[in-house]
Amino acid sequence: MKANYSIITRHCIIIMETESMRNYKFRLYPNLEQEYKLQNNLNVCKWVYNKFVEQAQKSFLSRNDMNYILTELKQSESWLYNYHSKMLQMVSTQLEGAEKSLIERSKKEQDKIQQDIYFRKDNDY
Repeated sequence: MKANYSIITRHCIIIMETESMRNYKFRLYPNLEQEYKLQNNLNVCKWVYNKFVEQAQKSFLSRNDMNYILTELKQSESWLYNYHSKMLQMVSTQLEGAEKSLIERSKKEQDKIQQDIYFRKDNDY
């Protein structure tokens, strides 16, 4: 069982890896140039995320649809070629996970509302 966690703060990055029963903590102190690159990468991920959300509001998108949109974005926005493709594809994976959990949560809330309505009907004599 291996889990990775990362925390990015203004002045340091903490990466924690868990392997069975051992924990490793790494603290990185990026210099100004590295910090600029990290912030730039995060801003690009936010931009791509917002583009995906715009498209998802029009119709439901799977991860494959988003990755196809990403290739179209790269063709229209040539500066995206400067960033690693896996980083940009992870945005679609994260958005798909968020959509799935949102759908699951709304289903649970609907089930709870339906149960409340059902019990009220039975108890109202």
